[in-house]
Parts: sequence; structure tokens; C-alpha cells
Amino acid sequence: ILFLCEGAAAFSVAGRAWNFARKAVFVPAPEQTADVKIVRTARLLEIRWALLPADRPELAAKAGQFPLAQAYADALQYRDPFKSEKTISRAILPHRLLPRFAMGSVETYADDLIGQHEHPLLDQFFFSFPENRMTLLIDDLRLPMGPDTLLHVPLGSNHGVSVTGDEVGHYLGIDFIPDPEKGN
Repeated sequence: ILFLCEGAAAFSVAGRAWNFARKAVFVPAPEQTADVKIVRTARLLEIRWALLPADRPELAAKAGQFPLAQAYADALQYRDPFKSEKTISRAILPHRLLPRFAMGSVETYADDLIGQHEHPLLDQFFFSFPENRMTLLIDDLRLPMGPDTLLHVPLGSNHGVSVTGDEVGHYLGIDFIPDPEKGN
């Protein structure tokens, strides 16, 4: 899973190419090689996700949906009940496209509070964009989160986000459903 955070890049698979000059996601078929050419100084986030034998039938049924190439601005926007009206949530890689994985984003500005909530089945990571300056709330902790930061939100923790003053909250939420057979 490749996410273009800034800059410009061309992604290619099997002779087809996709060019992006702003935030974008590119997902070749799992285990398929993709080429990346940086067109203008860029920052790229790469996420690797190990497949389980039980994931393969589900993935085979979706083979025609890859490669996925989408500009960030075109991602589906949605609302969550624990977020304010000014908060923009995006489904970048919806649940079930890749087995046990999803990726979305949250964007808001001060003063705002994303209420603390739990995901009892999700292990999450937050990756912040360059403009991000906010406070991540995890259980009883308040963690300042600046730009270009990757933080783990442990499975089942009570978490939220606070944005005050001139702060901006803008980050990816990277969701992993652990291997249920291994208990992790």
C-alpha cells in the first residue's frame, strides 16, 4: 500500500501508469510488483500487510479491483457520530477491500474534539500529515502529535483527538484487524 503524502509521483504496473501531483493512494494487487517514479520531490508512506492463508479466498474474489489508484480528494467522505460537523472523514481504503485492513483519514481544525471511543477489534496507527498539530488522547494520556509522525493506538484503547487554538488535525487512520487464530 503506497500513499503519496506530498510531491508528485508516477505509479506503474504491467505497462499501465497513474500520475499524481497531490496526496493519493496506490495499491497494486497483493504480491504484485509496482514501480514508482518520483516526478517532483515527494514523501511516500509504504505499508506492508502480511496475508494469512485464510485471507487468500477473500482476496481472490476481489482480484479485478486492483490496482487501486485514487487521488486523496476523491476518497468517499462520511460522518461519525463522535465527530463534529466540521470534521471531514474519508474512506481511503474501505474495510474488506484488503482482508483485515482499512485506511481512512480525519481532517479538522480548532477548536474541535473527536470524542474518545474504542475499537475492540482494531489495532490502529495514526500517521500525521505535514500540517498536523494536535493532541492525541489515549486512555488517560495526552500526547502532542506534530507533523510526519506515526503513533500506535493500541487495540481496545479509549482514544480521541483534541485540536485547540491555531492547531489542525489531519492524519491517516491505519486499521489492522489482528490474526484471530494467533490472538494478535
